[in-house]
Amino acid sequence: MRIITPFPASSGPDAALRLVAERLTKKWSQTAVIDNKPGGNGFIAMSAFKQGATDGHDLIQLDSNHITRHPHTFNKLPYDVERDLTPVRMLLRTPFFVAVGAGSPHKTLDDLIGTAKSQPGKLTYGSWFNGSPGHIGVLR
Repeated sequence: MRIITPFPASSGPDAALRLVAERLTKKWSQTAVIDNKPGGNGFIAMSAFKQGATDGHDLIQLDSNHITRHPHTFNKLPYDVERDLTPVRMLLRTPFFVAVGAGSPHKTLDDLIGTAKSQPGKLTYGSWFNGSPGHIGVLR
């Protein structure tokens, strides 16, 4: 059994999936192999999934963005959510954190927001991809 994931090895979703794969291997007496296919907003992973086995031995791990956001933000998708996917189970809920370097002058979220408002363009941040909750949350 192959479980494809659009998340890189050692990421939070990958770690959670490895725990699931371990349990599936024991339960089904069949090795579950994780196939990390990061990049391309998940399209690389989805393409691998669609080209894979159609006998139920290929699974894919996605997050809510791949299901709910992509159909509304991309003109053409390499998959149709309703035609190509059948949800099986939610694996995890992920809290989001904001962190700054230890030497940062910002000690609270209010400090950080104050600087962002008073000095537009001064701060930079990273998120896992455009339109992700981490991206949208910071835009506000």
